[in-house]
Amino acid sequence: MKDARNFIIKKLFILGTALLIGFLMPYISRIPNSFTYGTEFIWSYTKQADSFWWWNELHLGSIVPMLVFGVVFVFGNVRRAFYASALSHFAATWFFYHDHGVIPQRDDFLGFIVYPYLIGIPSFLCGIVALIVELTVINWKRKKR
Repeated sequence: MKDARNFIIKKLFILGTALLIGFLMPYISRIPNSFTYGTEFIWSYTKQADSFWWWNELHLGSIVPMLVFGVVFVFGNVRRAFYASALSHFAATWFFYHDHGVIPQRDDFLGFIVYPYLIGIPSFLCGIVALIVELTVINWKRKKR
């Protein structure tokens, strides 16, 4: 029983780490450009602590698919859906935020409203496709026995 509890704790740690990285990914993706534009480029939209939460309120919504598939990962026997959801979330966030604001424009703030939806949708779709494929393979293996 102790091994099962430790296994769940490890999975919860992986889930928590992935969610934290997913939340910070808009800033992590800006690190390569900080070598050109300086470290202040990473935090250019969050000069104060309260603006950090203001800019990231909607970004929390993009993490919901990862959380859903993470719960299936922790308490179920399916893990690839979580991995697919997390990796697609990281990749989409990197794609959208990497160069965001390199040339500042007046409508840059719209990216922080629109991007979370454009990140959450592929994260959900990749997770659901991986879930369907994994469950199909599991059922196919059971029938084959």
